[in-house]
Amino acid sequence: MAGIMTHGLQALRHKHVVYRAQPARWRGHRAEHPAPPSPLHATSSPGSMSSKNSLPNSPDTGSSTASFTRLSIAKQSSTASFVSTMPSNRSPFVGNTDPEGFIAAQNQGLPIWKKSASSTQDVRDAKQKGLGGLKVLHVILGKADKNRANGVNQVIAGLAKYSAKHGVSVTVLGKAQTAAHEGEVIQRDGFAVTVYTKWNRAFRTAMHQAVMAADVVHLHGTYAPLNIWVGRVCERHAKPYVVTLHAGIAPARISLKNFLQKQLFHMLLQRRHLERAALIQALTEEESTEALAAFRPKAMCVIPNGVDLEDFPNIRERPRPGPDLRIGYIGRIAREKNLGALCEAFAKVNTDGRMRLLLAGPASAEADVITRQWGAAGVELVGPKFGADKLAFLDDINLFVHPSKSDVFSLGAMEALARGVPAIISRTSDTSHFADTGAFVLCEPTAFGIERAMRKALDTRDDWPAMARRGRRLIETRLNWDAASTDLVVAYQNIRET
Repeated sequence: MAGIMTHGLQALRHKHVVYRAQPARWRGHRAEHPAPPSPLHATSSPGSMSSKNSLPNSPDTGSSTASFTRLSIAKQSSTASFVSTMPSNRSPFVGNTDPEGFIAAQNQGLPIWKKSASSTQDVRDAKQKGLGGLKVLHVILGKADKNRANGVNQVIAGLAKYSAKHGVSVTVLGKAQTAAHEGEVIQRDGFAVTVYTKWNRAFRTAMHQAVMAADVVHLHGTYAPLNIWVGRVCERHAKPYVVTLHAGIAPARISLKNFLQKQLFHMLLQRRHLERAALIQALTEEESTEALAAFRPKAMCVIPNGVDLEDFPNIRERPRPGPDLRIGYIGRIAREKNLGALCEAFAKVNTDGRMRLLLAGPASAEADVITRQWGAAGVELVGPKFGADKLAFLDDINLFVHPSKSDVFSLGAMEALARGVPAIISRTSDTSHFADTGAFVLCEPTAFGIERAMRKALDTRDDWPAMARRGRRLIETRLNWDAASTDLVVAYQNIRET
């Protein structure tokens, strides 16, 4: 994150960025609620929740006399929640809210509504209102390649594909140093990505043109100067933008690196950017609570990521595993993934040396540390796995473990469930609201907690086939890109109409 403040301020000084407050139009006005307390308390520690409970207010010139809008968003699962302070006369939110999100919203003084309905019907209704003409622009750092370890690119690959299937005109504009040339167009499944290597005139011109042509702009991630600039471009052209947080504001993740720089970036640039978004998409209920502690969204929904079921068409029956177990993990080999604790727990369980722990992910400094420290204990780094290799890897392991200290129900864990692999997932992967499905074993993100969960799983291996079926059912009914895009399509439509 070196130089993040310098790059961010340079971006906002660019001649294409408008500093002055824009007319209210789509973005509405600031609600009459007291600002949340600042997270920069003298007693706060970088790793604590209180260190992020909200930063001092950013300058805002919007009116404080707005009425509330109730944006209608559908959710077919019990994982959607919504908070809104946007002015208009929209109908109440359609979806479900869980107690955690409800309490967090109440504590912030924000209105929240609760109702259930069919998301399929809402998409049908939206299409009758002219959904076919809806144009959505996604802006990313990357090429939306699902065969990469970068989770955000995998997300956009699935989300854009299924949004297009629902009749949305999807455009993706990316920035990646590996583009063959400026403005390279890459055809993906159902959509195209236009990629630039530099923040140059061609890229800026393309961005302005793409924003002007879109009905809604969808930004991904936090602490990204590019997103701050694009948000200002949206304001200049009176275009609404949506921000998906992608676990970027989780206290545990923020505290890992450049904590003070991130706090300053948030205070000076990011908080204003997030509070002026037409909609904040949290990926889990837990993330919505973190968001409400850090800033005051105009509107928020909880729509989780998913799996492309076309890539995971079925599950195969697995024989009862013997003593020579193969335990697997798939994802980035990074410090926040807590793989050191997993290796320690595995070493304590693998007393006879007959089991193997296979870590599938790209090379990294953390991977080198793990190899040196745990290689003799049966831990193996097997490199990244994509496509057919990923399916073969998941078919080859008996048990999947995702031990992350900070995540939003990782795509790797979802893919394991989709393939019918029994799984152990940490509570801090934001999975606790799904634990009652019986689709996986929940564990604490410590070597002690992971060891306990592994022993529990090994003692109940006769239940693994049933657990695998429950995991597959969870993916088919709730955690897939068709379901996620269904909800976001309705959200986009309502934003356009607001």
